[in-house]
Amino acid sequence: MAAPVYVQDVETVFNTVDDKTTASFDVQTFDILVAFSVKKNNQDPVITIAGGGLTWTLQQDINVANYCQVRVWAAIAESNQSMTVTFSKASNLFSELFGGCVVSFRESNGYGASSQSNVEDAEPTLDLTTTDTNSAIVVVSG
Repeated sequence: MAAPVYVQDVETVFNTVDDKTTASFDVQTFDILVAFSVKKNNQDPVITIAGGGLTWTLQQDINVANYCQVRVWAAIAESNQSMTVTFSKASNLFSELFGGCVVSFRESNGYGASSQSNVEDAEPTLDLTTTDTNSAIVVVSG
């Protein structure tokens, strides 16, 4: 199969506002969406995601002690639509910097491989075996 086609990425601002919503963007049926959030520290509250009426599957929840939390989700568009995605803190007790981004791909066989590296005092390395040839890879660094 040919490589997936990168379509777009839509970001939120990175600040302390409790909910972050992307600008509206268009997807087509079977587009693969990869969303991620980065939060300044790894303490509660946890970031959640909703949008497009889609089922978002958490792929990674990475906590780097005393530094940050990175969460990565994936979803498959179920219809042609315009949509937004909202990233929310589970609690607004803390004023923490965070933000999010959604990346979309077309002509993909789906999603599957996921890996993480959690390094505090050295250069990170990461092993990843893709689930198909010509895979798209999304890398998030917190």
